[in-house]
Amino acid sequence: MNSKEKQQFSPEEVNAAMDLAQKKAAAQEALNLCRIIWTEAMNTKESFGVDPQSLDEFISIADGTIIDPRATYDAPDSFLNDSDCPVFVRGDFSIIEGKAKSRKTFLSSLLIALLLSEGDSEDTKRFTTPTKPTKILWIDTEQGAARTARTIDRLKAKGADTSNVIHSSMRELGAVGRFKTFTYLVALYRPDFILLDGVADLMNNINDIPEAAMIRQLLLTVSANYGCHISAVLHTNEKGDDSTARGQVGSELTRKCSTILHLDAEGDYTKVTYTRTRDKKPEPFVFRIDEVDYNEGREKIAIPNLADLENLPKPRTNSELESFEYLRGLCKGKQSGLQRKDLINALLKKGLATSARTAERRVDDAVKLDYLERNNSYYYSKN
Repeated sequence: MNSKEKQQFSPEEVNAAMDLAQKKAAAQEALNLCRIIWTEAMNTKESFGVDPQSLDEFISIADGTIIDPRATYDAPDSFLNDSDCPVFVRGDFSIIEGKAKSRKTFLSSLLIALLLSEGDSEDTKRFTTPTKPTKILWIDTEQGAARTARTIDRLKAKGADTSNVIHSSMRELGAVGRFKTFTYLVALYRPDFILLDGVADLMNNINDIPEAAMIRQLLLTVSANYGCHISAVLHTNEKGDDSTARGQVGSELTRKCSTILHLDAEGDYTKVTYTRTRDKKPEPFVFRIDEVDYNEGREKIAIPNLADLENLPKPRTNSELESFEYLRGLCKGKQSGLQRKDLINALLKKGLATSARTAERRVDDAVKLDYLERNNSYYYSKN
């Protein structure tokens, strides 16, 4: 080729080069932000050093924190309201918390479907979307690609348009890799709403104070800098006080978040309670899991749907709870399981049921409340 001739690039090559440049810029932006958050949270000398060249920048930042009493400040956008109460607000973060198997991922699917809804379903009679998120980033740190892809199918089965939903599975990455990749994806896609399922997996030790402070600062900085809302999923304590999020990171995040949605699985239903909001607290709501036809009827898929509070099982007595625990203990470790008559006789012999009919009802309720599972005519411990 003549050296004086200009090299011609196809439109595809130009677009590829632009995409690569954009990704590199996003990666650099993300790494710079990670570095800032890391140094501030870890309380290093670099964060608190006095550099004459940065005094002007520092003064500008400090002056920017002053509230002008003569100014009018608009309320931030709300992506989701419950009974006219803001739940997911731009520039802030919330927490979804519950014990293992309390259906936190199913609730996440329900909430994302609400954000994507057009207001014409049963689920949207109570919930409204004053501001529609233009792009949603859903990050799962626990499930692999196949299970994460299933959440996309659930959204589609609920009639949601998932074209503006980006899913990421970070199961195979380490804590530092997840931390960096999370920040990179935010810088690259700039979503309005982020569902971070497994925020504790962005750290090595959930009880480490500097690490917990770093995660707290990450959510505060990203939500503010990018004008998005982050909903972070956390586990609650399995023993003792199960109403609080686990570890030091749980304490740090619950102190700074705008909203906490607490889940309690009760049989076939899950109750969601607002334990913290900026304004008044909406009433609790309940959802159930339904199986529906999917993929033109070729398969079944489980999806979450709102339900009535009246459908919740009635509060259990101490005697009933003792019976359920006893049945679970009987079946635990029994690989071949126990038959129904064995469980009924055991309850009667133990004095935990006054009649065979009561014992039968206790066995059935133990299955409904996930203490036991039934396979044909045999019963096994669920947990």
